Amino acid sequence: MSFRDNEPIDLIMNTIEADLFRYIVVQYNLFPAIKQLKKTLEIAFPHQKVVFLSIVENGYGLFMQKLYAFQNEIVIVPDFDLLLENDTWRIAFNQQRDKLSLQHKVNLLACIPDEKEYFELCAKGIADFWSIRHLSVRLEVEFIAEKIEIEMFKPSFRDWQPVLSERELKERYITYKSIDNRLRELEDNETNRELIFVLLFQKIHIMLDVMYFEEIISQESSFLFWADGANIELKIRIYNCISIAYTEINNLERALLFAKKTIELVENGEAIILISALLYDNLAYIYEKMQNYEDSLYYYEKAIKVAEALPSINIHVFIANHEDTIGMLSLIQHKHKEAKKHLLESLYIKDFSIMFHKDIFLLAISHYHLALYHYTLQDPFHAKYYLDKAAETLPQDHPNYSLILQLQAKIKNIPF
Repeated sequence: MSFRDNEPIDLIMNTIEADLFRYIVVQYNLFPAIKQLKKTLEIAFPHQKVVFLSIVENGYGLFMQKLYAFQNEIVIVPDFDLLLENDTWRIAFNQQRDKLSLQHKVNLLACIPDEKEYFELCAKGIADFWSIRHLSVRLEVEFIAEKIEIEMFKPSFRDWQPVLSERELKERYITYKSIDNRLRELEDNETNRELIFVLLFQKIHIMLDVMYFEEIISQESSFLFWADGANIELKIRIYNCISIAYTEINNLERALLFAKKTIELVENGEAIILISALLYDNLAYIYEKMQNYEDSLYYYEKAIKVAEALPSINIHVFIANHEDTIGMLSLIQHKHKEAKKHLLESLYIKDFSIMFHKDIFLLAISHYHLALYHYTLQDPFHAKYYLDKAAETLPQDHPNYSLILQLQAKIKNIPF
C-alpha cells in the first residue's frame, strides 16, 4: 500500500525536520493511510520515537497525562475527530493546551477523516496550538479490506429483531386460534366477506410474528383464493406476506415471484405510499439474501425515496434502518465512502428520533455496524469506540450479543 501523492508526506517530513510546526492536521481518506504514515515516519526518523496516542484507548485524562510526559516524540492522534465531536473533551483540551510549551518539542499530528465537517470543527473548535499557525495536509491511499465472515455483517435490521417472549408467543397463539375458529364459522357466509378479509389479514400477520412460515405456505391456495376477491390493498398485503414466508424458509425464487406480483400492482398506481415502501423493502431483502447486492441497493433506496414522502415518526425509523442496511451492503462491496455516509446518516436519524421510541436496540445496530466498518479498515480506535457504545445499549441476553464479543476479540488483534 502506498500514497497516491507523495507531496503531502514529504511536506510532513520536511516540516518535522525543519522544526517549524508543532501541530499538524492530517486529513485522510481511509484509515490505513494513518498506519502507512506511521511506518513512513519511523523509517524517516529512526532516532525519534513515533507513537500512536489514542483518546479512546486511554480516556481523555490519561491521554493528556501521556501528552504532557512526551519531550520530542512524533505523536500521532489517530482518533482526533472523536475529541472534536465531544464538547467536554474539546473544551478541556483548549483550556489545557497552554501547559504544553515550546520546551516540549512534540510534533502532534491530529488525524481526522477527509470530510468537510471535521475540518471545519478543527478550524473553529481548536484554538491555535502553542500560539502558532497550523499546517494541514491530506493523505490518500487505495485499500481493499480483507474478507470478513459474511455472517458477522447482519446487514438488515430484520436480523436484529428481538425474539418474542414465551408470554408474547402464547398470547399470539391464542389470538391466532380464535381468529382461525371465527374464520371457519364465517367461510360459507357470503354476507361476511369484508369481515373475513379483515380476519384473514390479521391471521397471516400473526402467523408471520410467531414464525409459522411453513403453515402459511401450506395454506397458500386458501389465502390466494380470498385475495383474488379482496380489495387491491388487501390483495397486495397478502401477496407480500406469502413472499415474506417464502423468504424466511429460503425459497427465494418463489419469494421473488410474489414480491414482483406486488410490485406490478404498486407500479400500476394501485397501492398507497406506505404499502409501496414496505413492498420495495421486501423485494430488496430478497435480493439481499440472494447476494444480488446491486438490485438490493436499488430497491432499498427506492423504499427510502417513497417513505420520505410520509410525515410519520415511524417512517424516520424506517428510513434510518434502511440507510443502515444500504451502508452495510455498500461495505460488503468495498464501497467505503458510500458505506460510511449511509451508516452515519442512519445513526444521526436514530439519535434524533430515539426520544420518541423505546427501541434502544436500534441504536446498538448502528453502533455495531459502524464498529464493523472501522474494523474492516483495520482501525482499532474508532472500531472500539462504536463497539463500546453498542455493548452499552444492546441487552446481553439479545441473540446477537455474541457478535459484539466476537468483534471485540478481533479488534484487540488489529496490529498498530
